[in-house]
Amino acid sequence: MRGTKISVGVVAFPSGEVIRRRVIPTLPKRNGIETMNDAATLADDLAREVRHNPMHMYRARWFWCSILAITGWAGWALLLKLGSLRLSAEMTQFFSTVGMLPVAFGILLRRKFALETRFQGVSSSVVNGALSCGGILALLAAFKGGGNTGVVTTTTALYPMVTVLLAVPILHERLTRRQIVGLVLASLAFALFAFGGA
Repeated sequence: MRGTKISVGVVAFPSGEVIRRRVIPTLPKRNGIETMNDAATLADDLAREVRHNPMHMYRARWFWCSILAITGWAGWALLLKLGSLRLSAEMTQFFSTVGMLPVAFGILLRRKFALETRFQGVSSSVVNGALSCGGILALLAAFKGGGNTGVVTTTTALYPMVTVLLAVPILHERLTRRQIVGLVLASLAFALFAFGGA
């Protein structure tokens, strides 16, 4: 074992970027099991270090995609409100769907018009579209009913709480204690913003 080393790293998925890496030499008089224990301890220490250092989040692709999603949804909510001031809820939804057609065509063009046909995925996506349409029509009704744009948008933004409650038993996703506390605080912030003027 003399001259060998243990190398452990944390890699971002799916980019493959190495976020943290640590190398330690193996001790010449330690056997294979002890060396494996050293590697496991090193991996645990490195994972703990990354979890307690939020800076790696800003280098992850998912973080910037999330920021882009927030930007898109902010513009979507504002333009939806502007459209509802001049059109009925039904026509606003109709023309919003028209705006999606170029994006849908671009996706098909990029995929060379190859469609996926897995039943569960297709059916879930179709139902998702119907539920989204219904949710948008309800949101438009709230706008048309004289609701404040900021209050209505923030109140309806509570939906992630329902999504999280469903994702845990259905998708078997797990949340850390800090994430649970963060969700509770976020819901309280939404509630204070929405009903603080009541």
